[in-house]
Amino acid sequence: MNAYRQLVRPLLFRLEPERAHDLAIGACRALGASAAGRAATAQMFGPPDDPRLRTTVAGIAFPSPVGLGAGWDKSASAVDVLTRMGFGSVEIGSVSRWASSGNPIRPRAFRLPDDAALIINYGVPNDGSDVVARRLAAAHPAVPLGVNIVETNTGSVRPEDEVIPELAACAAALAPHAAFLVVSAECANAPGAHPFARIENLRRLLDALAPIAQLPPVFIKIRVPADTIADIVRVTDAYPFVRGFRVNTIAARPYAGLRTPRERWETMKGSLSSPALGFPAMLQAVRDWYVRCDPARYALLASGGIRSGSDVYTALRNGASLVQFVTALVYEGPALARRINRELAALLAADGFAAADAVVGIDVKEAA
Repeated sequence: MNAYRQLVRPLLFRLEPERAHDLAIGACRALGASAAGRAATAQMFGPPDDPRLRTTVAGIAFPSPVGLGAGWDKSASAVDVLTRMGFGSVEIGSVSRWASSGNPIRPRAFRLPDDAALIINYGVPNDGSDVVARRLAAAHPAVPLGVNIVETNTGSVRPEDEVIPELAACAAALAPHAAFLVVSAECANAPGAHPFARIENLRRLLDALAPIAQLPPVFIKIRVPADTIADIVRVTDAYPFVRGFRVNTIAARPYAGLRTPRERWETMKGSLSSPALGFPAMLQAVRDWYVRCDPARYALLASGGIRSGSDVYTALRNGASLVQFVTALVYEGPALARRINRELAALLAADGFAAADAVVGIDVKEAA
């Protein structure tokens, strides 16, 4: 960790963020091309073999609840290394039915080092579901692999009658290669519109997914006000393949509470990922969902501001079953997942818990 922060990160941070990320993906891809490279990665960064960390969610056995979120490996280029870097799961994507170069105007990524934060405006560039499916068929993942699917970014808003069959075709191509799917029930081309948050559109989307062969457990990524969560759950109750929700939060501008001066970030277009703002918002969203869902039926996959084992422990106690991070990897380096897992195991042991799933939601239950 210190070597990364003192030696590697300063070199990477001299580069434009997207270029640095591309180099990191390329290095992971090269390392994962050989059995020796995969073994070395697992030896250096693999998680501790601690039974306290093991958890089963939606029938899937995870070696740890700590996962890598979508956005890091958009097109499954580095699966063989990333799944050996200490994560209990890795979610790739977002992947769309058709290849897309994303938003055309660059730069599309910005660092705010004073806040250990990023502003991202990629516009879901990826190689398309057919190419990604071929890569996954040849991959050797060491932990459960999730695939996040999304509407193709065409640069314009399209009617749901076009988007729904496209998402279903994307899911069908990737389902045989995924331990779980995360379906982005939102419009990539119209942030804030969220057409699938409307009950009838969500029902039509789930109807289109239901006949897919080899469909794994599905998590719905959706952002709605707390008072409409019960309406969403009433729809998904009719679809047994829906096993949970990907809690999604976005900080609203202006970003009050950042250390970075406003004049530095106000012209940066995109979504903010920040520990200071993302973590409390994520916790509130997890609590809102947890009290409105049947925990025996639905699991919550949470992301936002995670940087430590204490953060993960707090998220689990507030209702999350799986926790992901992406931004912290940029600032803390490839050993972060292993460190978080060790911290989490120590916290579980200190409080007398034999397994991570034993603490899910206990703070919410106690408050209720």
